[in-house]
Amino acid sequence: MRDNKKKNQPPWILLVGLAILLAAMAWLPSESLGYSGKRLLVLNSYAPGYKWTIDVNRGISSTVIKADKTVRIHQEYMDTKWVSDQAYFRLLYETYRYKFRSTRFDVIIAADNDAFDFLLKYRDRLFPGTPVVFCGVNNFDRSQLRGAKLITGVIETADFKATIDLALQLHPRTGQMVVINDTTTTGRAVHDQIVQVLPRYRDRVNFLFWENMELAEILAKLQKLPSDSLVFYSFFFRDSTGRVFESDESIALISQRSTVPVYGAWDFNLGYGIVGGMLTSGYYQGETAATMAMRVLHGEKVENIPIVMQSPNSYQFDYRQLQRFGIDLDSLPPKSTVINRPLDIYTVHRTTIWGIAAAMASLVLIILLLLRNMSIKKRGEERLRQLTEELEKRVAERTKELVKSQAVLESQNLVLKETYQELQVESADRIKVMEELRLKDQLLIQQSRMAAMGEMLGNIAHQWRQPLNLVGLKIQELGLSCKFGGFSQELLDANIAKAMELLSHLSRTIDDFRTFATPDKKKTSFSVDEVIAKTVSLVRESFQDQGISMEISSTGTPLVEGYPNEYAQVLLNILMNSKDAYEDRNPGDARITVRSWTVNGKAEVAISDNAGGIDEKILDKIFDPYFTTKELGKGTGLGLFMSKTIIENNMGGRLAVRNLGDGVEFRITV
Repeated sequence: MRDNKKKNQPPWILLVGLAILLAAMAWLPSESLGYSGKRLLVLNSYAPGYKWTIDVNRGISSTVIKADKTVRIHQEYMDTKWVSDQAYFRLLYETYRYKFRSTRFDVIIAADNDAFDFLLKYRDRLFPGTPVVFCGVNNFDRSQLRGAKLITGVIETADFKATIDLALQLHPRTGQMVVINDTTTTGRAVHDQIVQVLPRYRDRVNFLFWENMELAEILAKLQKLPSDSLVFYSFFFRDSTGRVFESDESIALISQRSTVPVYGAWDFNLGYGIVGGMLTSGYYQGETAATMAMRVLHGEKVENIPIVMQSPNSYQFDYRQLQRFGIDLDSLPPKSTVINRPLDIYTVHRTTIWGIAAAMASLVLIILLLLRNMSIKKRGEERLRQLTEELEKRVAERTKELVKSQAVLESQNLVLKETYQELQVESADRIKVMEELRLKDQLLIQQSRMAAMGEMLGNIAHQWRQPLNLVGLKIQELGLSCKFGGFSQELLDANIAKAMELLSHLSRTIDDFRTFATPDKKKTSFSVDEVIAKTVSLVRESFQDQGISMEISSTGTPLVEGYPNEYAQVLLNILMNSKDAYEDRNPGDARITVRSWTVNGKAEVAISDNAGGIDEKILDKIFDPYFTTKELGKGTGLGLFMSKTIIENNMGGRLAVRNLGDGVEFRITV
C-alpha cells in the first residue's frame, strides 16, 4: 500500500522540489569565487575515450603540472565525431553560455578543428578577452584569423608525402595505393591534403580513394587487392550508413583483413595494425600548445608568441607488422621509433647487470691493489737502498753519455738540415711534374670530349634532316592550298600541329645534346638505364640508316654514384667504335646489344656487337693512348683511353673488353 500511495502523489510536488534545488544552487557561491588561482579550459573536439584526445590531454596535463601545479585544468568535450553541424554548435553555445556564466578562464586551449572553428565564432560572446591557443588544426590558413585577436597555437600537418615516399621505397613494385578515409570534418580536411601531393606520383602509382563506403564493403574489397597494392589509412570513424567506430576498432579490422601492408599518418593507430610511417603525435601537439599557454599565464603577450607552423612529427613503426610483411629494420630511416620490439634479458635488466659487473670489477680491483701494496711494502726498503747506490753510479755514467750524445746530435742535425733542403728542391720538382700531368690529362679529356661531340653533331644533323624536310613540306602544302584552293582551317590546324610536333622533337634533341655537352661538376646518383636510353636515342637513327639494329635490355634498376655525362661519353665512344667496325666489315645482320643488371650492389653494362671482333694480338693495347686501328685522320686513339680513365680513375669502376665469337663485348662495372 505504501508503494501505491507514492505512485499517486501529484507530479507538481517533484517539480517544486526541483525548482527549489535549482534556486538554491544559483544562490550558492560559484567555483570561480572560491578559487583565485589560474584557470585553463581545454575545449576538445572529440569524446574523452578517443585515443588522439587522450594523447593531447596527456601532453597538456604533464606540461602544465611540470610548469605550475597551481593551475587548474577544466576539460570540455564537444564529441563532434557523432554530430558536427551548425545546429549542434548553436546548442553547445547555449549550453556553455549557461554553464560558464559565472566562470572566468585565463586561457583556453582549442584541440582540433571543430573546437578551433567554434571558438572563432563564439569566443568573444562566451569568453570575451580570453586568449586562445589551438592545436591539432588541419588545413590552417592565416586568413582564418582575420579580425580575430589573442589567438595563437600549433598546426597539425600530417606529412603524407614522407609516409608515401617511404612506403614506395620499402615496396618498390607497388602499382596502386588505396586511401581509406571517412567524410567527417577531419576526414574531408585530410582528403584535401592528400590530393595536393598526388601529382608527384602521377606516373608512378595509381591512387584509389575508399571514403563514403560501408566498413563491410571495405573489408570485402581488401581481401581482393592485388599483391602490388598498399593501403594508406587516415581516419574511419563513421561509414556511409552513419555507423560510428572507435579508432582502434576500425584500423584493427582493416589490418586483419588486408593482405598487403597498411601505412598511416597518426600515432594513435600504431599498435593496432598499421606498419607505421611519418606519424603525427597528439601528445606533442598537446605539449606544444600547453607550453605556449603557460607563457600566456606567466604574463607574455599572445601577439609575441608566433604560431608554430611545423608540426612535431616523427618516424614510428610496429615491429609485429614489420615482421608480418618481411620489412628489414635496417631499411627504416635513422632515429625511427619501433614499438612492440621483443626485449632480451640484457635489455630488460641492463642496469642491474651493469651494476653487478661494476661491483665485481671494483672488488677485483681492490683485491689486486691490496696484494700489490703488500708486495711493494715488503720490497720497498730493500729496493730503496739499492736504488740509492745505483743512482750515484748512474748519474756519473749518464753525464758522460750526455756529453757524447750532444756531439752526435749536432752531427745528425747538420745531416738532417742538408736532407731537408734536398727534399724541398725535390718536392718542388715533383709538384711541377704533377701539375703538368694534370694539365695533360685535362687536355686529353677535353680532346676526347670534343671528338665525341663531333660524333654527336653528326648524329644530330642526321636526325634533323628528315624532320626539317617534313616541316618544309607542310609549309609548302599550306602555300599551294592557299594559291590553288582547298585551304581550310582544319588543314591549317593539322599542319601547325604536325610542325609543332616536329619542332618539339628537334628541341628535345638539342636538350639531349646540351646535357651531354655539359661537364659534370660533382658526383651524383643516377640511373644507368636512363643514361643508356638518352645516349642510344641520339644515335639510333644514324645507326638504323647504316643497317645496324640496336637491342636494349635491363634487369632491375641499376644505380651508379658518379658523373652521368662522362658515363654517357663512355657509352657513346664504345657505340661509335662498333659503328666504325661495321663500316669496315659490313656483315649481313649488323646488331648491337646493350644489357644492364646489378651484381653485388654494382651496376654492370655489357655492350656487344657482331662486327667480327678485335685481333687478339692488339686486344690488350686498345686502351693505350693514341693507339688506333683506323686510317690516318679517322681517329685520335683517345676515345677508349679516356673511357677507361673516366670509369676507373674518376668513378672507381672497371672497363674491360673481350672477343665473343663473331664480335666483341665491352663491359662496364661501377
